[in-house]
Amino acid sequence: MSQYWIKGDDGEEYGPATLEELAEWTRENRAGLDTQVRLDGSTEWKLWQFYPELTALLPPSNGESPFPAPLKLTLAPIYLRLAAYLFDLLALVFGVMFTSVAFLPPSFQETFSHWQDLWQRAHQGLPPTPAESWMIIVVMVAYVTYFTYFHGRSGQTPGKRFFRLRVVDANGLTIGYWKSFLRTIAAYLSQQLACIGHFLALVTPQRQAMHDLAAKTFVVRQPSDS
Repeated sequence: MSQYWIKGDDGEEYGPATLEELAEWTRENRAGLDTQVRLDGSTEWKLWQFYPELTALLPPSNGESPFPAPLKLTLAPIYLRLAAYLFDLLALVFGVMFTSVAFLPPSFQETFSHWQDLWQRAHQGLPPTPAESWMIIVVMVAYVTYFTYFHGRSGQTPGKRFFRLRVVDANGLTIGYWKSFLRTIAAYLSQQLACIGHFLALVTPQRQAMHDLAAKTFVVRQPSDS
C-alpha cells in the first residue's frame, strides 16, 4: 500500500502516512488540496489535487464555500483579476505583433500596423477588407488558443501566475481543456456585448463572471506554498 509525506503549514514534513491516516488529517484540517505531497521514496512534491486517490478523501462542501471543507483557497479579488487580464492582453498583443512580423507576408504586416483603420471602418458601418478579415481571424484564434491552453493546462495564464491567481473547478482542481475552451468562448462573447457578462463578477456570491458560470469555474488566490 502506498504511503505519503505531506508538508505542513509550518514547513515541516509529516509521514509516512497511509490513506486512512490522511483521511483523518483532512477531517482535522491538517491537509487539503493546497497541501504539498510526495510518495514515500520519491523526492518530487506535488499538490494534493494531482493524486486522485487523495482528492477522493476530501469531505463534501460545507455549504458555506464552493470548495471542499478542508480546502484553504480564497476567492480572488476583482482588482487582481483585472490586473492579470490586462497583463495577458498585453502579452497577447505583443505575441501577435511578433508573429505577424516574423511569419506573415508583408501585406498582412501592413494590415496589422494600421489596425486603427479597422475600428474606423467598423464605426462607419463599413465591412472589413479581406486582409482585415484575416487579421480578425488571426487575433480571435490567438485569443482562444492563449486562454484555452493556459487555463486548461494549469489554471494559470502568465498574468495569473504573476499575480498568483488560478482558475479552478468546484473541487479546487485544474479545469482541463474542454472547460477552458468553453470558458474562453463565453468570455469572448461577453466582450462582444460590452463585457456585460464580466460585470456579473461584481454581484454574484462567488465572484463568478458569465464565463465562470458557464464553465462552473472559480478564480482563486494561489496558495503561497505551492
